[in-house]
Amino acid sequence: DKNVVGAAGVVVVALGTNDIGDGKETFMGKLDAVYQKVKQLAPNAKIVWVNYYLTKVPDTGKSKVDALNEFAQGKNITIVDYSKVGPSIPYDSEKIHPTNYGPLVDLITNTLGEAPKGSTGGTGS
Repeated sequence: DKNVVGAAGVVVVALGTNDIGDGKETFMGKLDAVYQKVKQLAPNAKIVWVNYYLTKVPDTGKSKVDALNEFAQGKNITIVDYSKVGPSIPYDSEKIHPTNYGPLVDLITNTLGEAPKGSTGGTGS
């Protein structure tokens, strides 16, 4: 809902890995498209962006983390380092999707500190 996002003090972005094979230029363009949309809808919100932790292709994951870190420079983006909890989270049989998001939610919450007054939560899959 545009009104909910527009009123948010914080927006958490946690993208999936479907486009993880994209080259750096394409990947950075997609990051920018998401960033611009968030800034359009919630220009004053703090942006918290969860980086990548890939169990199956760690080198690709590192390149995407590096690209996200590069992209975030100079922008109002706080990066949540998924690798702090990624190794301890159980994953599905494909080793892609966590079967317990609790540690990641805790990491995001700890990164945010106290939730802004009037904030609303949401879940993703």
